[in-house]
Amino acid sequence: MRLINFLSYRGASLLMLGLFWSQGLSAQTIKSKKYFPLVEGSRYTYIGLFDKKEYTKAIICQAHTTEEGVKFYYFRETADPNSIIGSNMFGLGSYSITKDGIVNAETFWWRDLAKLDQLVPQLLLPKKFRLQNPPILQLDAGKAQKTVKFLSLEDVSVPQGKYKNCLKVHIKTVWDSGTVYNEYIWLAKGVGMVKWQKTTGRIDELTYFK
Repeated sequence: MRLINFLSYRGASLLMLGLFWSQGLSAQTIKSKKYFPLVEGSRYTYIGLFDKKEYTKAIICQAHTTEEGVKFYYFRETADPNSIIGSNMFGLGSYSITKDGIVNAETFWWRDLAKLDQLVPQLLLPKKFRLQNPPILQLDAGKAQKTVKFLSLEDVSVPQGKYKNCLKVHIKTVWDSGTVYNEYIWLAKGVGMVKWQKTTGRIDELTYFK
């Protein structure tokens, strides 16, 4: 009986410890610039798995300054620099650091960068927040509406390595037709996106970062 009581006490203690640890993580202040650093010249390579096939994509973070002097960052494929940039990273294609956090603007093609002065950037990642009461953001993507939610901090293992306390983000896209898509993104401190479960079900994982 004493052994049973001891084990019950130990199990309850471990459960309480886990709850306190979880609450501690939720109480942390998330600073978006640390999880999505946007450093010009940073290189990422991802391997994607879908329908038993592997896909590899190498991208580089580059900067573009508009005529009004606003600096945006975007991610282009190293193999085809003058084509699509919008689908190389979660979000709308181009990203800028402001006093409110990281904003994004819809630029699907590389040539769309020339139109950034005509676009209204939308908040993608608040400057700082807590997961105890995370903000819910809405993005207008033309024929689709996106809802951005911040879920939790999770440890993630990818081919590049293990990353602790990655910020897990959920983006729900609802098209005018009524079609709904969901995607999940994991962001690691000092790195950025290390894992991306796309709307197609394909999962991209980081294999190289510099």
